[in-house]
This record gives sequence, structure tokens and C-alpha cells, in this order.
Amino acid sequence: IWMHLGPSFHSRMNRETREPDFSYAINMLHIVDALVPAMDGRRVLVIGGAGHGLAHAMEYRGAVVTEVEIDPVVIELSDRYFGRIQGEVVLQDGRVYIEQAAPESFDLVLVDVFDGAANVPPQFVTREFYQAVQRSLKADGLLAINFIGTPEGKRSRSFQAVSTTLH
Repeated sequence: IWMHLGPSFHSRMNRETREPDFSYAINMLHIVDALVPAMDGRRVLVIGGAGHGLAHAMEYRGAVVTEVEIDPVVIELSDRYFGRIQGEVVLQDGRVYIEQAAPESFDLVLVDVFDGAANVPPQFVTREFYQAVQRSLKADGLLAINFIGTPEGKRSRSFQAVSTTLH
């Protein structure tokens, strides 16, 4: 199943496994599986919900998922064509949600947000955003971010900026 809202594809899921079928999402899940092998009962926040792909994958692994999506059309299409998730879907800007989240309320935060031009919206690459995520994570919590960039060369400025901010 594909979700294409233009100018790029937003989600792709394998109908049989209910797992995301884009390489970035597969890679995110492999990293999460390696770092957090037992998901049963863990609280996961997914910011950016196109297709519910990451949310479905986390629920399949036994996590309790909250998904935050800013676009009501994306939620409607995701529910209709990819299937509703068991957890809560919140219609809100992810930055606002994370700033209001209770301290230490999540074991894992997955950030998969892009504007129409495949850029991470600026409110998700600030020190304040990362501080809010840190507050919302348990002491041994994990943040995973889908970010398109390269660490070296002429086109590395955005990656370097995000890396510096995280540091």
C-alpha cells in the first residue's frame, strides 16, 4: 500500500507483514530492535503518522503507541487504507504535544516529520524541541529521527547543524 500526497511518497506498507516498506523505516526499526529488543508494554511516541507504518510496527512488537499527526487528511487516509492503530492518534503539531507531555512518559520517541519539500519542519530541529523530548523520555529512553542529510561534503550543512544542536 502506498500513500502519495505529492511531491513525494509519504508511506509504504507491506500488506502481509503490516511493516513499513521504505528503507529508512526498515532501518529505523532495525536500530530500535537492536537497542530495545523487548517492546512489550513500552510507551512509544510516534511524531508524524503517514500510513501509521511506524505505529503499526511498534504495536506489533507489543508497544503502547501514541501517534501525533498535524494533518487531519493524513489521519483519515491512514485509518482508511492502512488500518487504525490500537493506540491514541492525536491531531496536533508534534512540537506542541511534546512540550506538554508529562516528564518521563515515553520509553521511545520516533520522529518522522517532513514538509511537502521533504524537509524537516524547523520546529523539530531546535534545542528546545530536543530538550522537550529529553524531558518526556524515561532515563533509559531513546530518540530516533528520520532525517535526510549527509554528514560530509558540500551538502552537509543541514546535517551538521542538527548534529551540533543535538550535541
